Amino acid sequence: MIRNETTLPSGTRVSWLEAGPANGHPVVLLHGGGADNALLSWGPTMQLLAAEGYRAIAPDHPGYGRSPRPRGYATMANQIAYVTEFIDSLELEEHDLAGVSMGGGMAIGYVLARPQRVRKLALVASYGYQSTLAAQPFMMMGSWLPGLIESIQWTSWNPFLVGFGMTAVLTKSVVSDELAAGVRNAALETPALATFNEFQRHELGPLGNRTDFSDRLGEITQPVLLIHGEHDTIFPSNDAVAAAELFPNAQLELLPGVGHWAQRDDAENVHALLLEFLDEGLTTVRGDGSSIAPREHANVVDINALDVTPESDRQELRVVQPGTPAA
Repeated sequence: MIRNETTLPSGTRVSWLEAGPANGHPVVLLHGGGADNALLSWGPTMQLLAAEGYRAIAPDHPGYGRSPRPRGYATMANQIAYVTEFIDSLELEEHDLAGVSMGGGMAIGYVLARPQRVRKLALVASYGYQSTLAAQPFMMMGSWLPGLIESIQWTSWNPFLVGFGMTAVLTKSVVSDELAAGVRNAALETPALATFNEFQRHELGPLGNRTDFSDRLGEITQPVLLIHGEHDTIFPSNDAVAAAELFPNAQLELLPGVGHWAQRDDAENVHALLLEFLDEGLTTVRGDGSSIAPREHANVVDINALDVTPESDRQELRVVQPGTPAA
């Protein structure tokens, strides 16, 4: 897995991960909010996709992971604009797109803006098609509560409290030491929590969410896979059930006993569903023109949140945009 850094034409600086062959079919993966980043949400998935011959690409959104805070506000509109600019900078033709939670809403917005570019869309516990959230009043008040971010960061020094807090999004799996360490580092060493708090302040209102694409889901004619944990307490699964009826070509998979962070809570089932969905209708061809025989899916192990190769001899995977990197 390679870490790259790109300065977009707008001046936004983005750190991003890539795995797999340069000529593989591209799959762009968008992480969620809170103390999240590309490696935390999608590291094992990228490993699996790379082993299957896909070109997996996952950016740290501005203000998350190793990407600096954005120059503008962390609104959904600005985040969709960044995703559009980022994917345009890679000069991808047809590609697939997956998003989890907040990243799912970004993915929906991108497909609506670039429908001709996306082959398939996968949404995991997605935001973007709810009029309100289950805990809307509490989340609104929390986003404006003075000292909340500092309090969360203070508790993040305690590994036990970090693991306990993750039970809000993981209900089936055991929190690994690597995953807990990655979340702890994200909370303490990056501006992710402050960036997400800014996003929540803009998104959550007394009359509902600012972003609700429900009335436009019918415009997305691509195959859509919706994966949702039945024990998701942040975005209840009935929201995904309702959304599946609005997409013209949707497949809904509800996972028993699984919480909000589904690809981490039940990686085996989520990865099997994702690969089956992406593989269908896709012909993979070697450089000499011969077809690649079907393969058994590779086993995936957890990835240390700090163990990413910053450089590589595979220069064809490096994408550097013109201009001076932002300070």
